[in-house]
Amino acid sequence: MIVISVALDCEAKPFIKEYKLERIKAPFPIYKNDLLVLVVTGIKSYSMTAIGYVFGKFSISSFINIGICGHKEKEVGTLVACHKIECDDNAIYPSPYLSSKLKPIQLKTVETVETTYPDDCVYDMEGYYVCFSASKFISIDQIICMKVVSDNLHTGIKQITKPFVTSLMSTLIPELNPLIEKKDGGLGELVPPNMKVRLSTTEKILLEKKLEKLLLLQSDSDLNFLETISCKHLLFKTIDQKLDRARLSF
Repeated sequence: MIVISVALDCEAKPFIKEYKLERIKAPFPIYKNDLLVLVVTGIKSYSMTAIGYVFGKFSISSFINIGICGHKEKEVGTLVACHKIECDDNAIYPSPYLSSKLKPIQLKTVETVETTYPDDCVYDMEGYYVCFSASKFISIDQIICMKVVSDNLHTGIKQITKPFVTSLMSTLIPELNPLIEKKDGGLGELVPPNMKVRLSTTEKILLEKKLEKLLLLQSDSDLNFLETISCKHLLFKTIDQKLDRARLSF
């Protein structure tokens, strides 16, 4: 199953309606159908408890955190894909999910509402906690974080009401649908057909995700090495080394 996590009830409303989710009996607000589980986690570290509960109750294949966020300059309604999430001195790197509307950016999770936006990143109050918690149960490559900008220096936070948030969140539905329909949401054709290494379908998907992340961190990366390596172990080791270097220089 796919888990969608949101922090607030008003963030959940458009998805409950769109995917015809029904609430189940649980310690947290949880809604589901045959394919999806949506959980309302709350904010801050408390949200980790809800994620642990969901993974303990259901068989989960992938995890998507969505919600509102703030940024210094980006227009309200801008959709972003968070490829790096920081909280204090800790960081995780979810799978980058790109489309024509989703812009890659760093996310910082904070303990109090951010109204000065000192860095060129988006801010929320639960993203790191829920994605970190999910990473204890599934691969980080199966975790995606998408946000919609709700406030900036010009607007402040005065306009953030429950109906406003619900309306903003509905704009993420077209970005979620390809994932929920089990279509490929990545760059799609990064694995060359004439590789020397034989890969299973699962391994090809994993390889594409790693390459997608590498290109997001380092857009000028040369992928010609893919056609020269004949050992599967060496192939993935090489990519992981390139990813490590790219993260250090990002």
